Amino acid sequence: MEKRILIDLNDKKNWLYESSSPPTAGGYIVEDNRVILMPEGEHRLFAFTDAVMHYAPDMRPFTHDHHTGFETFFVDSGSMDFYSQGKVATLKKGDLVHIQPYVTHGMLFHEDTRYRGIFQDWTVIDNFAELYQLREYMPDANQKMAEQGVVFGQPDFFIHEVVDVERVAPEEINAVRNPNRPLAQFKLNGVTLNMVVGRWETNGVREIWQARMDKGFHAEWNDFQKNPELYYVTEGEVKFTVYGKEFIAHEDCLVKIPKLAPHSVVALSDSAMYDLGGLTMWYLFLTDYTALIKNKSEKLGDAAFMKELKAKYGCEIKSFGI
Repeated sequence: MEKRILIDLNDKKNWLYESSSPPTAGGYIVEDNRVILMPEGEHRLFAFTDAVMHYAPDMRPFTHDHHTGFETFFVDSGSMDFYSQGKVATLKKGDLVHIQPYVTHGMLFHEDTRYRGIFQDWTVIDNFAELYQLREYMPDANQKMAEQGVVFGQPDFFIHEVVDVERVAPEEINAVRNPNRPLAQFKLNGVTLNMVVGRWETNGVREIWQARMDKGFHAEWNDFQKNPELYYVTEGEVKFTVYGKEFIAHEDCLVKIPKLAPHSVVALSDSAMYDLGGLTMWYLFLTDYTALIKNKSEKLGDAAFMKELKAKYGCEIKSFGI
């Protein structure tokens, strides 16, 4: 079966499943959700959803905490209030939230808001195929299941009443991130790398980075890299060459690279994209790599040394620059 590589999030043919939230007491639909990618592997990685959240005057924040699983959401249009640990902040396009187990969180949406999610160790999505088929047969299945207390996936969460919250700037809530306030930043030839989620925030499984690329920046990976990869382009145009075939990704596109697939990338304009797979130990590799540039630049030309260094951190990039 041919793998999906370029995935335009605005193209309905790329939506595996669609669903809507049950109406509020006032009859308002708060969420229209599309499942784009299903989870893979031991840690249920690469699951991706694209939701349009709506304003509902009778909606409360539904503040809760999960006991398993990690959620990372990108605010890609509109605006919302994000509640967490006694605080609330207004988030806009460009902000994201990373929610770990036992972190209280809730949301209220001021207007139609694009809210895109990537997940880890999260099983709620596992039953979407069966639920979608059920809704085709029984359109009011969501409401009936809610009335009967039927829950699939992770029922292990607590709901909390919101009282006495303090309104703060987004940067005062730990779960709120923005690449303009990176946890770490590395500036290399033609690219600035901004960490928005650290490996210490995912049980050591992965990390999430934004690559802000200058026009003409290029990178090439080893011919047979061991892990699949997932990229999310948010600005500009980026050309991916995978299996010798060219794919042009623009804002609102995912690019899913299968494992073992020879591939490279070129920024056709000043561009930005996120590495959502995040299996490479980028922070540790880049820390050592930039130290070499400053203190032992002669080592950069030692092919055997560099091969060993990259292997140590799972870095499979062969070359990059501008």
